[in-house]
Amino acid sequence: MAYQIIVPSKRLGAQLALKWLFTPVCLSMTYQIGILSKRQGTQFTLVWFFTCVGSIMADQNKIISKGSGT
Repeated sequence: MAYQIIVPSKRLGAQLALKWLFTPVCLSMTYQIGILSKRQGTQFTLVWFFTCVGSIMADQNKIISKGSGT
């Protein structure tokens, strides 16, 4: 999917692609937290997932809004 992001936006493609590649890292860390804390694993997993993805999405929105500033 990172490659697909590079194609439509060559100027911002590299930044978006790098941020997109961090998502699997977030998912793997989420999985590890779920294993470490089975009793509260679901809560921690959801919190970590949304924190991770939320920060990535916020960064992408900033980049996109800067690129389209008219």
